[in-house]
Amino acid sequence: MEQFKTFQDVHAYLLTLEKWFARPIAAGEHPTLHLGRGSDHVICGIRREDYLFTICGDWVLASREHDLSFSADWQHLKGIYALKSKRNPGKPVSVY
Repeated sequence: MEQFKTFQDVHAYLLTLEKWFARPIAAGEHPTLHLGRGSDHVICGIRREDYLFTICGDWVLASREHDLSFSADWQHLKGIYALKSKRNPGKPVSVY
């Protein structure tokens, strides 16, 4: 496991990878699940907006319009990172 001191260190590392998808997450959040949010919009930690569910909510259907968003290029990752940092003041943001 490698630790990066700055966001520029992450950028330099990403340049060495051929294909990379990343997702910035604020401290205390899960990289793919929305834990601790009990509402009609979250089913077993999965937001309804992220996937296409059946009407009963028990199954996820294949869909090109629904999925989790991951960044594949540096500019997009940098923008999402800035957005997460702005919306979570005082919390460190990690990239998964």
